[in-house]
Amino acid sequence: MAAFSRRKPPHVVTLSRPDRMTVADVIEALDDTVSFEYRGNTEQLFRGAATSLRRGEVRRRFWVVRDRDWTRRRRDFYRGSASSAEGDLAAAIEWGAEGVICGPEYKDSPLLEGMNVFFTPSTIDFTCRLIEAQRRLIRGRRTIAVTGSAGKTTTTAMIAHCLQALDPESSIQHNDRNRNFLHWALAYQTRTHRYAHSVPEISGAALSHDWDHYAISPDVAIVTSIAEAHLAAHGDLAGVARDKSNIFKSPPPDGAAVINIDTPYSEVLVATAQSEGAKLITYGESPHADLRLKDYDLATGRVRASIGGSEVEYTLSAKGKHLAMNSLATLATLRDLGLDWQSGMASLESFVPPVGRGQEAAVPLPGGGEFTLLDGSYNANPASMRAALASLGESAPQSRRIAVLGDILELGTHYEEVHQSLVPDIHAAHLDSLHLVGENMHAMQRGNPHLASDVQCWSTVEELISHLPSTLRPGDVVLIKGSGATGLKALAAHFLTSGSS
Repeated sequence: MAAFSRRKPPHVVTLSRPDRMTVADVIEALDDTVSFEYRGNTEQLFRGAATSLRRGEVRRRFWVVRDRDWTRRRRDFYRGSASSAEGDLAAAIEWGAEGVICGPEYKDSPLLEGMNVFFTPSTIDFTCRLIEAQRRLIRGRRTIAVTGSAGKTTTTAMIAHCLQALDPESSIQHNDRNRNFLHWALAYQTRTHRYAHSVPEISGAALSHDWDHYAISPDVAIVTSIAEAHLAAHGDLAGVARDKSNIFKSPPPDGAAVINIDTPYSEVLVATAQSEGAKLITYGESPHADLRLKDYDLATGRVRASIGGSEVEYTLSAKGKHLAMNSLATLATLRDLGLDWQSGMASLESFVPPVGRGQEAAVPLPGGGEFTLLDGSYNANPASMRAALASLGESAPQSRRIAVLGDILELGTHYEEVHQSLVPDIHAAHLDSLHLVGENMHAMQRGNPHLASDVQCWSTVEELISHLPSTLRPGDVVLIKGSGATGLKALAAHFLTSGSS
């Protein structure tokens, strides 16, 4: 078993088969700014890194032991935790990791005997330099990175859906289920050489991290919206925009920045994209947008838009004006990549949003008939809450409109003002019945007692589950929306798995 440490400028040969990238290829492409020692088989295929302890993630990849540098506040991951770094390392090896990236303090660990190991003082710095080395080795693999206060999960899913429809045989990497934090973002970047397209969702927390001169550098970078989300981390709305704009840093040649021109602080996003030299593409309802939404019919899902100076029409089976906006970001991406965007546009009719992200479902009632469930229970921020209420307010006028709203969390010191700001949107939805969960929603209602003709506040989701189903009638439209920690997913699951019984 050889030990290898390199201290010379990288020698790079573009790989004709990036999916056959070896450790030797990676070592040769690493520059002299990174300190490391490799012990093991240099002909081992490098299939990317894993930073989360999940069997499917770990198997056949290099497991990264995350040190304190992976957190913005340099916190110890394992302080006060029942697990330990050694325990996680042992589990990763047991679950099929083909290698390890860890600190030099593990050199004498019996766990690593016979393993392929990169020893390095900072595993996050090494991971960033590793990604840069891989970029030197590959051509033709493209990354579309999406961030935003609302809409990023649905937009990434929509883009992945269209790419797969355009080429069913192509390999696409898509981080579903909100795996968008720093360690996920970097792990997905280490695997892009194995996919024709990678479509990662990137959180604001990842973009606000001290990257030490590292940039994501996607071929297409998208910002869907700026809203009062995670204000505890970003400070204020301007801070959200500044952090999100980091997605435009150091674009590759011909890299594009796709920006919702209607969103607050879009000028901050545009300025950063232009200063970084990215090709600017805007979308929205503004007459100045490159891709302009001109009309949307909620009943039919029909979208009318101006794209590149031409008027087009297409249909979305997934309902909501916000989804029509997301579709413009998707079409902007396809066009910029030189793909058949008209065929991609046609494929949008079969797109279904991820679970809990605005899915519409017909739920049978015990006495016959059914009601329509709008499931937005996965998470919430002010922008997504307003969009969901607007969709409910545009639903069939003969239907009873019922909203179940839970607290929006992670707002720092802005809880009261943000929840109060929702009052006009609730009024505009013309609700027949409103059910509120969480102390912030309750406080909003106390200051505004006439939000709907029927308003009820609930202490627990369990109480709501025991009451609400029996009150529903055929034809009702029920919206469920709240931050994940409010537990409203349990109500949605109750309806979807057992109807309203």
